Amino acid sequence: GQGGCGGTGPSCAVWSKSLGDASSQSAHSIATDDAGNVFVAGSFGIGGEIPMSDVDSNVFVAKLSPEGDVLWSKTFGDGDDQQANAVAVDGSGNVFVAGSFRGDLSFEQTTLSAAGCLDMFVAKFDPAGKVEWSKSFGDMACQFGDDIAVDPSGDVLLLGTVKGDIDFGGGPLTGK
Repeated sequence: GQGGCGGTGPSCAVWSKSLGDASSQSAHSIATDDAGNVFVAGSFGIGGEIPMSDVDSNVFVAKLSPEGDVLWSKTFGDGDDQQANAVAVDGSGNVFVAGSFRGDLSFEQTTLSAAGCLDMFVAKFDPAGKVEWSKSFGDMACQFGDDIAVDPSGDVLLLGTVKGDIDFGGGPLTGK
């Protein structure tokens, strides 16, 4: 083969996109839906701070068309330490985001308040970007929402790190 696009060599980018400004932004997860739309979730620094530095980062989630055009983007947070670590899309185009937060994290009409160090959060968006629901889990210790998936029946699967106790509704689970 000749290599390059269409050959047996390395693949070619269909498109690439640079988004953001002079402060710090970090994409932590990416997913696609059946129509080829791209979903990105991560964190961005407030006041020039670097995300993941344990201070001053907020959550973002964005939907891009198959051609890379921004269809919608949302930001959430109160200037404390909040970050989206994972994004998943179900067969109907609903978007699920998981991450960790300190302080208060408002998703439109609902405000989640962390109980301690960092708490885990999960939020569901409809295909147009409207928040359908959001939930938090945790106690005074640290809990991290590390990854998320949605199975074919629409059940949400959450992977995380737990210190202390966490209750998803079926009774407390104790982390190590």
